[in-house]
Amino acid sequence: AQSMNFICGCEGPGYAGANTHTKQAVLAWLPRSMAILSTLGSSFILYDTTKTIQKRRRLLNHMLSTLSVFDVMGSIAYAFTTLPTPESDYIYGSRGND
Repeated sequence: AQSMNFICGCEGPGYAGANTHTKQAVLAWLPRSMAILSTLGSSFILYDTTKTIQKRRRLLNHMLSTLSVFDVMGSIAYAFTTLPTPESDYIYGSRGND
C-alpha cells in the first residue's frame, strides 16, 4: 500500500488518502456491504425467475438466472477484497500470508 501512495499524493502508511483507522475501516467495509446487498438481490432474482415452471421456460428468465449466478459468485469474491492481502502491507482487514 505504501508503494502506491504516489498515485494519490499521500504520505505515510495510509492508502487512498485514508490516514486514520476509521477511514481505513470504511474503505474495507464499504465493498463488503455492497457485495452483501448484491448477493441478496441476485439471490432474489434467482428465486423469482425459477419458482414456477412457466417462469423457467422463458428465455429472458434463463438469461437473468445465468447472470444472477455469476453475479453471486463475483459478489462473494468481492466481499473478501482485503482478506487475502498479506498482513505486512498494513491494510485494514488483511489476513493473508507472505
